[in-house]
Amino acid sequence: MRDLRKLPAVTSLETSLSKILAASGLSADIRTRVKGLGNYYNPLKRVLDPAYPENYVDFAIILHTVELTDCYKMLGLVNNNLTAIPRSLRDFIANPKPNGYRSLHTRVHLGGNNYLVKIRTLEMENWAKGGILRAWESQKGLTDEHWQEISELLRDIGEYGGAATHRKAMIRLSEAEEIYTYSPAGDIYYLPKGSTVLDFAYRIHSELGDNCEGALVNGAWTPITGRLKDGDTVEVLTSPEPMDVDQDLEALCKTPKARTAINRRLHQKRLRFAQQTGKDILLQEILRHKLSSSVLEGENIRLILEILNVKDLQELYLQIGQDLLSPQLVLYYLEGHRSDESRNQGEAEGPGQNTLSVSGLDKAVFKFARCCNPLPGQDHVLAILSERGVTFHHRDCQDLHERHSLVAQQMLRVYWDLSVPWRHPLAFQVQVLECTIRDLLPVLAGMPEAVRIQRITSAPDKHDKQFVSLSVLFHNFAEARRFFGQLPGEKTMVEDFGREGGPRVQQPRLSF
Repeated sequence: MRDLRKLPAVTSLETSLSKILAASGLSADIRTRVKGLGNYYNPLKRVLDPAYPENYVDFAIILHTVELTDCYKMLGLVNNNLTAIPRSLRDFIANPKPNGYRSLHTRVHLGGNNYLVKIRTLEMENWAKGGILRAWESQKGLTDEHWQEISELLRDIGEYGGAATHRKAMIRLSEAEEIYTYSPAGDIYYLPKGSTVLDFAYRIHSELGDNCEGALVNGAWTPITGRLKDGDTVEVLTSPEPMDVDQDLEALCKTPKARTAINRRLHQKRLRFAQQTGKDILLQEILRHKLSSSVLEGENIRLILEILNVKDLQELYLQIGQDLLSPQLVLYYLEGHRSDESRNQGEAEGPGQNTLSVSGLDKAVFKFARCCNPLPGQDHVLAILSERGVTFHHRDCQDLHERHSLVAQQMLRVYWDLSVPWRHPLAFQVQVLECTIRDLLPVLAGMPEAVRIQRITSAPDKHDKQFVSLSVLFHNFAEARRFFGQLPGEKTMVEDFGREGGPRVQQPRLSF
C-alpha cells in the first residue's frame, strides 16, 4: 500500500502542489496520506475490495501560519492551477464539525482520478490528529456547543436499547460522510449522508422530533421519512400529538440521537401495553377464582408483593404481561387471603385459558408467527407474551407446542374486536402460494370498496410454482376477516404490515 505514493499521478500532483506552494511565498508542508485497510472494506460485500475507494491517496497542505486568510489564499491558488471538481468545496473553518475539526476541503481531478486536498494550519493539523481525546486531556479548545454534542452522542449510544450490532452501526454513523442543511433562520446543521427529516428534527430538539409530522424542504412538503441532501432548507412541522413509531422508522433514521429516541419510545410503548395486558389477565384469573378485585388492595397485597420481590402493582402487572411471572402463582398467594364472604360465593374454577382482546394492531407490539402463518381476524388464534410484545400463532401450530414448551395457561385465546375501527388504515403485505392472479380475481371482485388493493403481482417460486403477492389496505378486523376468509388459509401468509404510507408500503400498481 505504501507503494501507492509512487504512482505517476500521485507524484505528479505532489509536484504540482509543491510548485504552487513555492510561487505563493507561504511556508507549508505537504503530507500525502495513503488510506488504511479500513477504507477498502466494502460493507455490502463484507470483504476488502481494492476497487472500493474512490481514490487511494489524499493530500494535506499544512501552513506554518496562524492566519486563516492564508488558508483561503492557498485554496484559491489550488483551484486556479488545478482542475477543481465543481461543488466539492467544504469549508470546515467557517462551519466546524461538531467535534471541533476545522479545515478546507477541495477535490481536484488528475490522471483520471479524483483527489482530496485538505488545507489547514498547524494548529488545525494537531487537532485533526488528536481530536476530542486531545481536548479532553488539555481541557481546552472545546466550546459549550461541542461539549453538548459529544455528551449527547455518548449518552445516546449508552442508552440505546437495541441489539449490539445496531449500537456498532450507530458509532459508525457518527463518522459517516456528512451533508449540510439549514434551518429557516439560516443556522447550519451537519447530518450523516442519507438522513431524514426526522433526523433533522431530533438534531434540533428532542421534543421537536417527538412531535414531528413532516417538514417544508425548500418550500415543498416532505414526510418525516424524506431524505435530505446538501443545501436543503428544512422547516419542521409539528403536531399536538406525538407521532407513532415502529421498527421501520427507527431503521430509516441515520443519527444516533433519532434512533435512541425512537427506540426509547418503542420500549415505553411495549411497557405500557404489557402493564395493561398483565392487569387484564390478573383480573380474569381473579374472577375465575371467585375473588373480588378488592384483593389487590390493602395490607395483604403488599405482603404478597414483598414475597414475590416486586416493587408495586404496576411492576406486578408488567411482569405478568411480559410472561415473566405466572398469574397462577399470584392467585396461589391470594387464595390464602381469601375472605369467608368470598369463599361462600362458590368454589374456584379449574385452570383455563385467559383471553387477549385485540381491537387494533401496532407493529411495535404485535407479530404474526412465520411457523404457522396465522391471519388477522381468523378463528383459533393464540397469543404468546414476551418482553418484545405479542406473537400470534395458530392453535394447531406444532412449533408452538414442541419448541416453546408452554403450558396451556401461557397461551391466550385471541378475541378480534370486529366492531372497533382502527386508528389508522393498515396495509398488509400478503402472499398466496400455488395461486395465480386469475384465481384471485373472483375473490377480489367481491370485496367492499373500503378494502383497497394497492399492489398485486404474480411470480414463480423456487419450485417453479406461481404465487401471488398483494398489498391490501384494511380499516378494521371485520374487513380483514372477510378478505382472508375467502383465501386458502393454509397457503396464505402475512409477510408484513404497517400504517398506510409507511416505508414498507409501495405505490399502487397492477401487473399481470
